Amino acid sequence: MEKKQMRNLRIRQLLLLLLRTVIILLLVTAFARPTLQHGAGGLLAERSPIEAVIILDNSLSLNETRLTGSLLEKLRQAFNALAPVFQASDRITVIQATHPQEVLIRQEAFQGDMWERVLQKLQPNYLKSDLDNALLSALAQLQQSIYASREIYLISDFQQSALQNREFSDMLQQPQYRDIKLFTIPVRHENLENISIDSVEVVNRLIEINQPLRIKAFLRNHHPDKYLNTLTSVLLNDQRVAQQKVSLAPGQLTETLFQLTLTENGFIRGRIETESDALQEDNRRYFNFYVPEQIKVLHIYPDETFASFIPLIIQPAREQGIFRYEGEAAANWAGRNFMDYDMVILEGLNQLPPTL
Repeated sequence: MEKKQMRNLRIRQLLLLLLRTVIILLLVTAFARPTLQHGAGGLLAERSPIEAVIILDNSLSLNETRLTGSLLEKLRQAFNALAPVFQASDRITVIQATHPQEVLIRQEAFQGDMWERVLQKLQPNYLKSDLDNALLSALAQLQQSIYASREIYLISDFQQSALQNREFSDMLQQPQYRDIKLFTIPVRHENLENISIDSVEVVNRLIEINQPLRIKAFLRNHHPDKYLNTLTSVLLNDQRVAQQKVSLAPGQLTETLFQLTLTENGFIRGRIETESDALQEDNRRYFNFYVPEQIKVLHIYPDETFASFIPLIIQPAREQGIFRYEGEAAANWAGRNFMDYDMVILEGLNQLPPTL
């Protein structure tokens, strides 16, 4: 009899322990925010709906190549990892933060194929990043939202030039934005060995065939700590006409001067090239200019008795076929069409004719 009572007591104790455990689990489930949510919802997905704006900085710098692929692929993976955060009751907008800005998804209810549609649209491009405009668009949209939970997810490599307004953190503290949460997800550059051609300048003010032509290229080393070297070339009409080995200090802009002889006239297509590095898209910079077969000069002087040294000065160039010179007294200028000339020289005129 005593053994039977002891067995019943143990059973009651086990039942009480099990009951307490179940109560604790229910309390934890009721009060803890579900951190393991899936896009289709589920037992733990009981929360208020979210309106979210996801900003994807798919700009030129994301084309950086690595051993494991491009940095754009890393952005795609970061975007994919956000899918389990949302459920069917949430409303999603996806913005590509480039200039011009592109809205990939606009205020759609979350569904399974949404992420795949966005990933198909995320392709390499040559556009500049514009995080300021994308963030302002997101804030304007969420400010008008009827949803209690409003969130911004920003995936970017956070280039220095991408975000001009440094006061966004202060802006989010303003009363109208205080309930909007901002989550930043960095995509980090692992290969910093990149040289870009920032600009090109044709130095000559007068460009002549068979004469020296000077061209400046401005190259930037984007590595913060390492000297980088590159072979830089000048091509005119797809023909390599000059090249130099250039050494660039860490983080510095370096000016490189090329001097060559121009052997063609007409429209000239030019470009500067550097060797392959982490980002191929900034290794070329294009320019063009026009060299007339002859420079047509119209010289206007007071009258036929006027003595001028200009014809003598340009005589050597006329003999080489560079200039085609024509002179005209001011009284007869109306018979000339100025659009037929590359240069008009006015000499010895005390005042311009009223109709000139």
